Amino acid sequence: MSRWDIVIAHQHKRILDGVTDYWKHSNYGESLHLRVFTQRDTLRHYLRLKPGIHMLVSEPELLQELTQEDVSGILVMALSTDDGALEFTFPFIVENPYQPLSRLFHIITERCQLELSQAADQSLAHPCRIVGITSAGGGAGKTTVAFHLAKHAVGLGQRTFLLNIDPIQEYSLLRQPRGEADEASASLSQLFYYLKREQESDKRLPVPLEQYTVSLPALGASTFDPLHMMEEWGVIDLKLMQRLLHCIQASGRYDLIIVEGGHEHRPFEAVWSMNGEVIWLLHDEMGHMLKSQLIFQEWMDAEDETVRRRPKQMRLIVNRYMGTLMNRWTYREAVVSGFLPYIPTWKQIHRPEQWFQSTVFESTLANWAHTHLNLTGLDSLRRTAQ
Repeated sequence: MSRWDIVIAHQHKRILDGVTDYWKHSNYGESLHLRVFTQRDTLRHYLRLKPGIHMLVSEPELLQELTQEDVSGILVMALSTDDGALEFTFPFIVENPYQPLSRLFHIITERCQLELSQAADQSLAHPCRIVGITSAGGGAGKTTVAFHLAKHAVGLGQRTFLLNIDPIQEYSLLRQPRGEADEASASLSQLFYYLKREQESDKRLPVPLEQYTVSLPALGASTFDPLHMMEEWGVIDLKLMQRLLHCIQASGRYDLIIVEGGHEHRPFEAVWSMNGEVIWLLHDEMGHMLKSQLIFQEWMDAEDETVRRRPKQMRLIVNRYMGTLMNRWTYREAVVSGFLPYIPTWKQIHRPEQWFQSTVFESTLANWAHTHLNLTGLDSLRRTAQ
């Protein structure tokens, strides 16, 4: 049985005492975790700080100054007899406050179960693809390709999530200055705690993913806070990464997850294990190509059949192409599928916006994605996240 986190707010403590007393002595004490508030300020602070809240039940007066950001990912139930007079900046449902507590708690439980079921159905109906970007070493252009691919996908209507699993998080260069909302956002350690609990209990726990994500306005995509990712990088193993990717997929909020990171990092193996599509970047340079060939040959000699299939499953792109080694790639098990233009000025980038000033690179990558990833004609898939 799932244990739902419920917040009930009312200005009169006497009423909340009655609700709490009923909850403690009923069977709902096992299925619901309850917190109660009488003050708007403390309620708002708790909503923003505490992850895992499933429903807020409140009288209308305490909902008046709350914003969409305050209740993002939380079901809101307003206790009122006049639903026509209620206006808030976020979605809500209305229930009669003058009904038996047994009936009210029954409705709360049913609503939570319904939302979980609908989210699962939506996830199955609209599968979220995983695309991994990796290479034989650093400096191959993984971040540049990830940024441009994400921007292109967003332009086609794809709700895109960027995930960097390397210890250095260049995504912080595209973040806006940290504001009050960022300071109050939940730490990734809390998300990982929920995922580990899910792993230990071997059942899915509803996780409010939106409380941990931040936006990259230059791309129109979402990601985890880069500073939080650097702090938690050392605790992410293969199993946790699999849970994390599943959590993002199951949220129903994204159509595409782009994962960039070094192939040697164990968490990147989650991309292969979850049937993701992998892009391998090659430098137009002999040493880098030789290193890639040695890695591929090591995989081909592995005992694990899934590892042996990797070179054939990947799509190779030669990045920073100068044309000097076009015919030197001889590894037949992995065929080069495209070439990205070499632009020397990228070595002198000193402003983040310069990343997106090459129309040649953008169009080349867009054409490649159209052919090899089928990233085209997706405007009809644009949907508003629930």
